[in-house]
Amino acid sequence: MQFARRKHASVAAVLFALALTAQVRADIFLNQPHDFVDRSPSEVGTSTPEAMTADDFNWPGSKTGIRSITVALIVTFPNAPTEFRLEIRQGATPDGPLFKTSADSQVTDLGAWNGNPELHLYSVRFDMAKIFLPPQQRYWVVPYAIGNGSGTDRAWWGTAGNGQVNGSEGYFRSDHFGVPQWTPISQSGILNFPTDFAMTIEATIPAPGALPLLAAGLVCAKRRRRVSGALGADSVPGSEFRVHQNQEPRTDTLPCPLPEGEGAKESTLTPASSRASSRPVP
Repeated sequence: MQFARRKHASVAAVLFALALTAQVRADIFLNQPHDFVDRSPSEVGTSTPEAMTADDFNWPGSKTGIRSITVALIVTFPNAPTEFRLEIRQGATPDGPLFKTSADSQVTDLGAWNGNPELHLYSVRFDMAKIFLPPQQRYWVVPYAIGNGSGTDRAWWGTAGNGQVNGSEGYFRSDHFGVPQWTPISQSGILNFPTDFAMTIEATIPAPGALPLLAAGLVCAKRRRRVSGALGADSVPGSEFRVHQNQEPRTDTLPCPLPEGEGAKESTLTPASSRASSRPVP
């Protein structure tokens, strides 16, 4: 009996190890780098009481989980907001139900935006703890800054795509700017052209053959529990972290830096201040 128990335990341990090492890999699900063309307000409690900008993505299947979402925000400087939030909403438009709200986990100052020292470009990362979204649905990302209490700070979400729209164009809503309902950005009076907004979504994707291995491991573990009793251990959830990095201005990387490893690519896009809109920005 002792030999049978050890055999079951060994098989289960091996299969679980194989499954856990092979089951997922980090990959870039969506990459929309900032094009340095324009920006749209996305803030709460700044000198603007409330303004929200949203952009969409279509989620293909239940076997993929979101690890993180990184967005490019333009903020006033040096009087910049110090807290950021991100909402994920589900539906044909951003007025659908709220799926998740997340606080920022890492904020990186990338330096002056389009050569303007009073505006800085922030890369703001939100860790999603590998959330799994119901498949075949449209979701909306809504990032925004929270005012620092001065009443003079501001924040905007940077555009992406150079006029090429992936899925739906961005949406905007703000009572302060006279747009009380979610409205396509090109019809909102904030921007006069359809556009996406800058974000990178990192996902976990199961590797081929991982799910059968994991299933086999579960079967072996179940058999072992019948022989030697229940197995288990208390899980300790990972604590959230928050890092604010004061870096020298950078012009050689994306405002949404990609993680190292498979799927990561460096961009050669450089700020094109000459393309920036010359009209006043709200």
